[in-house]
Amino acid sequence: MNSLLQAGNLISITLLIAMGIQILFQRSTLARLFGVLFLLFSIYLSLAIIDYQAIHPILSFVAARLSSLIPGVIWLLAFHLFRDNQEGKQDAVPLYIWFLIAGYVGCRSLGVALFFLNIVSNSVSFYAIFILAPQLIMIGLATHAIYIGVAGFRADLVENRRKFRVVFVITASLFIVLTRIKTWIIYNGILQGLSSDSISIPVLDQLIVVYALVFSFTFFLTSFRTSETLSGLLSKITPRVSIADFNRKRISEGDKLLVQNIKQKMEQNRQYNEPGLTVVKFAKELGIHPHKLRRVISTYFNFSNFNQFLNFYRIQEAAQNLSAASGPISTIAYDVGFSSISAFNAAFKAIHGVTPTNYRIQKTSTDQTYKHK
Repeated sequence: MNSLLQAGNLISITLLIAMGIQILFQRSTLARLFGVLFLLFSIYLSLAIIDYQAIHPILSFVAARLSSLIPGVIWLLAFHLFRDNQEGKQDAVPLYIWFLIAGYVGCRSLGVALFFLNIVSNSVSFYAIFILAPQLIMIGLATHAIYIGVAGFRADLVENRRKFRVVFVITASLFIVLTRIKTWIIYNGILQGLSSDSISIPVLDQLIVVYALVFSFTFFLTSFRTSETLSGLLSKITPRVSIADFNRKRISEGDKLLVQNIKQKMEQNRQYNEPGLTVVKFAKELGIHPHKLRRVISTYFNFSNFNQFLNFYRIQEAAQNLSAASGPISTIAYDVGFSSISAFNAAFKAIHGVTPTNYRIQKTSTDQTYKHK
């Protein structure tokens, strides 16, 4: 690698380490994840300019394994950034995700150890089990993270987070494409008997350095320009939300009529029951720009997601129907606008803390007790 690329890498590594240390020990899970991402990315870049193998083989092994965890961290970031439920609290990371990450680390570590100890040969089965399968796990996690960022874009009511979705999807996609291509080329060369040091990919190396510089400078300059810490900037992307409280803020005169109109559409016209209702469609019916509708719902109704907003009204009606009617729960779910029972159950439990079935049992039991009195 020429001196210009080395200088670019050193600048990126310095900025990433500085930002990573700054937010790594914050109380926010999101801030800590960004800190971990910055530090892991700096380790990945350092592999190109530091001969860890010459220092100690174990150090080289650890550095390579740590840097390969970046796709998993990207998935965790997407999960904590974009998946907020009705209460505004993040769900626990599914257990299978931790198993996938642990399986990847274990499989890759074992494969590297077996390969360099000459215990196994460069066979197709070795390649499939210890190289291809782990790489597919990480690519799958990163791809799903990108999907999470894209999927909720239209329903997101937090403007700063909507903008960050675009940044996240672009940066994550570029990183995965550039690094995975380089990884495949290197692994194929090693399996053909070549030394990793002899495998040169100058174009990819240059693109990765440019990407790293843009990535690190963007975060650094944004923080510097706004005179805020990175954790402060992140708090604007993921504000705390809760179930709607219409009196939470004093409504300005300019928005008062619009807020009343929205409440009328929901409470009297049952607009939430309209199939396929989106922010854009609802804004068109109200005669306003979607950006203004997002701001008003986020500010005065205290929701960060349009689907949460609709589900709040749907669940209100569903709860009344569960108490008053004895029909099938599936019929009640479809009548209030849900397209699946699983989505209805999840939304109902997020608000009431129990499933629709248990809610009906509790209400029936309470009503019978009241009648006997």
